[in-house]
Amino acid sequence: METSIDSEFERVLSLVYPPLDFPDVYSRIFDFNWLPNSYHKESFREHCVYVAHCMEKLCRRDNLLQEIWKEGISYAYLVGFLHDIGKPFVEYLNSFKNQNFTGHAQIGARMVTLRFQDEIPEDILLTMGVLIDCHMCCLRNFMYSLEHRLRVNAVLHMYLPRIPNIFNLLMCLHSADESSKLYPYTIGGFGYLYQSPFSFRKDRRIIIYLIGPSGSGKSSIAQTLTEKLASFGSVLHMQRDDIVMKLAKEGESYSECYSRIQTDTNLKKKMQIMWKECLESASADIILVDTCQTYYWYHTIGFDNCFRIGVFCVPFNLFDRKVHGKSPCVEFPPKKWSGYPNLLTESNRWSLEVGTGLWNLVPSIVKRYFDQSWPESLDDSPSLATLWNKYSFPAISAQFSFNRINFNKEYLFKDYIVYRATYSPGFDVTWGPTRFYRGEFLLINAHTKIMQTLRTGLPTFNKTFLTTFDSVVVTPKFDGSLVNILFIPFKHPYYKLLNLLFVANINKFGFFLVGSKQKLVMDDRLRKKFISVIGDFDNFISSYASYFKDDLKTLHFEMMTELNSSELNVYYPQNFCKFIGCTTFTNDTRHFTLAKPSDERAISQKTFKTIEECQVYLDKLHHKLLMGDTLCEPEGCVLYFWDAQGRLLDITKSKFPEYLAVINPKKYPEEYQKTLTNPLLAQRFQKIRNIKEKLNTTGLKNEIYMFLDKHTGDRKDFALYVHSNSRKISEFQSELQKIANAMRIKPKKIQHELFRHYPSVENTLLSIFARFDEITEKD
Repeated sequence: METSIDSEFERVLSLVYPPLDFPDVYSRIFDFNWLPNSYHKESFREHCVYVAHCMEKLCRRDNLLQEIWKEGISYAYLVGFLHDIGKPFVEYLNSFKNQNFTGHAQIGARMVTLRFQDEIPEDILLTMGVLIDCHMCCLRNFMYSLEHRLRVNAVLHMYLPRIPNIFNLLMCLHSADESSKLYPYTIGGFGYLYQSPFSFRKDRRIIIYLIGPSGSGKSSIAQTLTEKLASFGSVLHMQRDDIVMKLAKEGESYSECYSRIQTDTNLKKKMQIMWKECLESASADIILVDTCQTYYWYHTIGFDNCFRIGVFCVPFNLFDRKVHGKSPCVEFPPKKWSGYPNLLTESNRWSLEVGTGLWNLVPSIVKRYFDQSWPESLDDSPSLATLWNKYSFPAISAQFSFNRINFNKEYLFKDYIVYRATYSPGFDVTWGPTRFYRGEFLLINAHTKIMQTLRTGLPTFNKTFLTTFDSVVVTPKFDGSLVNILFIPFKHPYYKLLNLLFVANINKFGFFLVGSKQKLVMDDRLRKKFISVIGDFDNFISSYASYFKDDLKTLHFEMMTELNSSELNVYYPQNFCKFIGCTTFTNDTRHFTLAKPSDERAISQKTFKTIEECQVYLDKLHHKLLMGDTLCEPEGCVLYFWDAQGRLLDITKSKFPEYLAVINPKKYPEEYQKTLTNPLLAQRFQKIRNIKEKLNTTGLKNEIYMFLDKHTGDRKDFALYVHSNSRKISEFQSELQKIANAMRIKPKKIQHELFRHYPSVENTLLSIFARFDEITEKD
């Protein structure tokens, strides 16, 4: 039985999307409803109509969006009615068989813009689009932490165009939307700030993902954006079409090639690998990425350290079936997908910082991001003490990725607390207001709450090379233990404060605290190892007397030991120590210098003026490593980029693929196999140098030999013999799998090899164990 709600819903829907003009859109919205859930007590239709009336009522108080579109329908009503219009077009079931609608706000904004771009005044349509685009914003309530609300505010101020009363309008829409939810509705307040709490800076690069199916105008939008963004820096547009056509046969069209790839698993994999390699090698200030699949799966979004914008697109055929070259049969959404990526403004675990259905807002977002103040060098980065004295703790954490920086209380004494700040284990993150949080120690006065820098460490490594610099210095990347030695002059206030609290080295130069990367004072085990490497501390430290003046300093060393260690990957046949450099610091400043070549134990250095010269040198080093040169470090190199004033611009690691393969064989299977079978190289890695003893296959070989030796019949009898002993063969296969797992290789199927090489026992064993023998029997 039709109700008044149904009548009103159908009337308004017919006006917005007349069924004769928009048959597909109309029918999908008309027929849509959500499954029973814990959020809504009402149907989709009831929700749209209820929010429309509530939005109109709330906006009427302040005379907002009260102009009439048609037939007595105000723009305020229209926003409420259409705010969830994208849900039928983004629906997917998660692993718990629950409906998910991630991205519906952005798709809805795009659909409304396409529908009314020639009918509603531009300023009003922009306001409507922004409201729908942002109606799922985290700041609609206080559900998220203060840290994330601050982060969202900073990003939102980069996104929002200058629209009068925009925050009041957003709060009206939030109130209207929430008031129809199943749980008791109470206005707990909104998290919006009318000014940005701080600058939100990642690396100075922007990645723009064009997300949508074929025929949704991604190429046209990218072309327009490329022209509009050119004034902000270098722009690179990466398209999947270019990758597809690299795999085309002679005379083959794009559609023919694409269809062939989709039916060939190996070609699909090859295309994805080629696409990933193109992304990783891309270099520009702004990169526009046309997705390599129908949708860009959320788990494949990279560029973690860059500011990422998602532009959500919808197929034009939804609005005009006569659009030239656009297939009316495109899946939207596709049958198999994992939904749209999460946005920072909607979740504290995000893949994109900004997502929008309004591509015309992108240039202003890019401009605001680049217009922020940027430190000219790493030395100009603010210290954590400076940030602490300027912001609250949540505001500092909010400027980093979620849970990526930790502050831990290390020591409590009298009126002071010592904090250690560091990144979370397992994450290689280089963005935030400072790169110096790789074992920073901070001293706070419990009464005044003023923070001071107690010991600084080295900056976190960047993932990409700089393109603009005066010089780059390349040093070996040792796989040892970082040693940070804090020097405190006798005249410095820290000396009186810390002298009685720590067991330290005191000599004629001053007060020394010998620590590690994450410890202000080394633990006893590591300290004994360090002394065994350097000998007498006073004699050791006197080699660096020229560094000890009246400034606080951290001297950075790398310690390598001959002892086997599960923590390290590279094997060293002897103990030694290398001097990396020195950081001079105050509470608010720091300056890093590499060790002078004349310094005792100075790390070796090569200086280049161009990245091309540097890359040639890295390639030569890699070749020498493969040829067994023991002077080449297996891990790779560290690159220090400097400006003409001697300031450190950036620090980057360049790791050799063999080292990465030893750490993660599954990710680099080919490189791992090459490393295993290279006797000169395999012995350089602790994890595989004793593999022959650890992975002895003799016992299993003998068992299989005895099993085969018992049978003397023909092939038919042999088949019966194998079948009757299937359990025994399974045991053989299980043992072989254990050995293969340890070596990270794929074992052969024993039963298959038994029949393949019958009746030769010798050939059977050779085939089963060929890959193992190739590794373990090489000298």
